[in-house]
Order: sequence, then C-alpha cells, then structure tokens
Amino acid sequence: MATNDGIGTQKEIDDFLSKVDEIENLVKTMKYGKGQDVSTAMQKADKMIDDISKKKAANELKDEDGLPQTKTGFNKTVINKNENVSSDITPGENHGKDPPVNQEAFMAILEADAKERAEQRKIREKEANILKEQGNEYFRQENYHLALTCYSKVYTLC
Repeated sequence: MATNDGIGTQKEIDDFLSKVDEIENLVKTMKYGKGQDVSTAMQKADKMIDDISKKKAANELKDEDGLPQTKTGFNKTVINKNENVSSDITPGENHGKDPPVNQEAFMAILEADAKERAEQRKIREKEANILKEQGNEYFRQENYHLALTCYSKVYTLC
C-alpha cells in the first residue's frame, strides 16, 4: 500500500535502493576496473539507460495542454498562461506590473554595494598577505604543519 507522503511502500524503497547499489557498482567498475570488466559495465549502463528511456516514453503523462506532467502535477514548462499579454509592449512603459524603477536610486545602491565589496576585498587581501607571510616564516622554520594551516586560511580568504 502506497502512502500519501510520497515515500511509497517498503518494496518500492528496497527496489530503488537496489538500483542505486547496482548503479554504484557499475560506476566503480567503470572507474577502477580493467579491460573487459569496464566494457561489460559500460554495456550494462547503456542497456540500463535505454530501458529507463523506453519506460519513461511509454509511461509519460500528458496534461491538458499536451505537455509533460510531473508526479506532483505541476507543469514546469509553462512560464506564463496569462492571455492578456500584449506583444506590442513599448519599452519604458509601466503595464500595471511593477512600479517604475528610479534609475538614480538604483545606480546609487549599485555603487554603494560595489564600494563595500571593494573595501571588504582589500581587508581580505591584507589578512591574506599577513597569513601568507606567517606561513612563509613557519616554512622557513620547518614548521610545516603551521605553515600549511596559514596557507589554508589564505586560500579560504581569497
């Protein structure tokens, strides 16, 4: 008996997990296997993909528009079903959607954001240079663990 929470029965879950294990084994064989094992794994993977494609094509549901429908019933392919959209929209006109944007205010906000980001970048750069110098000093002292720690912190700042 399937549940309404989208999880399914124990048998469906077990079938799914066995497929995951099978795919994992195929991928490992293709990555780490040798010669004939890799060829066999690739053939099995191709057959699996073909079978899935055939099942998908046979079971694909169509909604009222003839477009594919997901399990949840939400049609992701339709962007706008509004029939009142005019094709002769003049640029710069407000068509009852959003209020017009004040360009000066927008540019001021954009400029302030750019300045803030530049300041933050300068601060991170200074911190990175200090850490880099500390790492170089630890490296010269042959304290490689601390040097690596400093270099790692530099990497996260940049």
